[in-house]
Amino acid sequence: MGLKKITKKLAILNSNWIVINTKSEVLNFITDIYQKGIRQDADHLKYDKLSLAICYIYASYLYNGYELNGIKIECWRHASEFQEIILNSKEEVLKVITEELNEGKPVIAEINDKNGSHRFITIVGYKELRTKKTIEENDLLIIDSYDGKIKNIDGNNMYLVNGKEIDKYYEGYYLRIIAKNIDK
Repeated sequence: MGLKKITKKLAILNSNWIVINTKSEVLNFITDIYQKGIRQDADHLKYDKLSLAICYIYASYLYNGYELNGIKIECWRHASEFQEIILNSKEEVLKVITEELNEGKPVIAEINDKNGSHRFITIVGYKELRTKKTIEENDLLIIDSYDGKIKNIDGNNMYLVNGKEIDKYYEGYYLRIIAKNIDK
């Protein structure tokens, strides 16, 4: 019996990406999110301020291969599947994100955008590297909890945020990764 391939190549957004290989194809999952309204945008105000809960659902359902039926957007339902880690530098963050994605695991992170909007996103892949050896912030492929769309972080309009930028009491970059005791 061969090993399950945990990443695969996907050509979207005018680039080639390495994405987590899940039971539900990432692009099909995006379509399902949109059709079922599991996002935070203005048409779905009932999910306002539930960005983290939505990302828990995205990451958990992708990782475990669940169907998006009968969803209750409640943070506690999936929080136990994740481990919060705090890192001091963006380099450390990018290293952990790459390691997790290479294991087929989505990652939840916090971002700010050009409008100063703070929210959580689910990272599902990174740009295929041809010339450089390390992943940069603008190489990340995400599912945005705000509109349920797949996009990349470009570093200008959207960037990973250090907790200190949000609240003076939060030091470092906060990630949520699949807990080590959770197996598919």
